[in-house]
Amino acid sequence: MEIPGMTTIDRTMAGELWQAFTTLSDAQELIALGDSDRANEEINHAKRHLHEVFSKLSDDEQREAMLDTWLCTLNLQEVK
Repeated sequence: MEIPGMTTIDRTMAGELWQAFTTLSDAQELIALGDSDRANEEINHAKRHLHEVFSKLSDDEQREAMLDTWLCTLNLQEVK
């Protein structure tokens, strides 16, 4: 799967990203319900999925990603 400006990712990595995305949505719902303990568990679960993706990158790709952490590539004003 091609993501413009990024390395090619396989279906497993895409699945990990989707799991992280949906788990974070679940955490938002738990926060809205006032269950911060379970929300934190879900956030940590999502972070494990993201770690799986990150760990599949080469050392150089990981370094490059970490060097750009202060730059958000999303235009948050357009996201509503």
